[in-house]
Amino acid sequence: MYYCEECGQDYCEDCFSICDICQSSYCRGCLEEDRESGKSCCRNCRQHCKRCRRIVDTDSFDDETQLCPECLEEEQEPEEPIQTEEIQNEQQTIDPIPQATAPGPV
Repeated sequence: MYYCEECGQDYCEDCFSICDICQSSYCRGCLEEDRESGKSCCRNCRQHCKRCRRIVDTDSFDDETQLCPECLEEEQEPEEPIQTEEIQNEQQTIDPIPQATAPGPV
C-alpha cells in the first residue's frame, strides 16, 4: 500500500503515482495531466492558463503573464507587416508622382 500525501488515503500500486514535477507521492485521483507536456502534476505543481484555461505544469507555465506556452507565443507574435503593395499605394496617395504634360504651342 502507498500513502497519498494529498488526500491522506492508502492506495495499491496501480492507483498510485508521483508528480512529474516535484516527485512527491500521490494517488492518481489527486494528479492531473498537462495534455501538452504529458506531465502528471499535483495541485502545487499545476496552473491554469488565464486565456485558454488549460492545465499547465509549472515547468512550462509563464508566471509573469499567467499563460501557457502556446498562448504566450501567440501574444508575443508581432502584427503582420504591411504588404509592399499597400505601402506603395499609401505613398502615391500622400506624394503622387507628377504627370508629364505635353508641350503647348510655341
